Amino acid sequence: MKNLNIISNKIVEDRVKEYCRKIEENKLKNVKPTIKFERNKININNKKKLYLEKLRNEEIERNNNILKKKLEGINKREKKNIEQNKQTGVQKVNTNKKNFLAENIKKAKLKKEKTKTNHSNVTLNDHISIKNVRM
Repeated sequence: MKNLNIISNKIVEDRVKEYCRKIEENKLKNVKPTIKFERNKININNKKKLYLEKLRNEEIERNNNILKKKLEGINKREKKNIEQNKQTGVQKVNTNKKNFLAENIKKAKLKKEKTKTNHSNVTLNDHISIKNVRM
């Protein structure tokens, strides 16, 4: 219940501020810049211009803050994407290394088996030739 009261109070305050701001704008719309001549001095009443300039500056600041937040979000996303790409690249390199090593091990095993079979064939051929000679 307290939260609802706080939220409703904030909404009411915002509306009152907006209403007061509109009243001030209407008052300032009616004020015209005037020039006063006082002893060789020219004083310009620029309240309206100054107020409008102040409003523009505040709006520009708000927009800049929004854009900064968006840029920060974009930069965070880009950093995450870069890190993910690095991780996937590292994983690919690791898998390639593992595959390369596994292939080399298989090739080495095949070479050993071939050499063993060649040696066994040579010994078998020797035994066969020796047997043939004995007969």
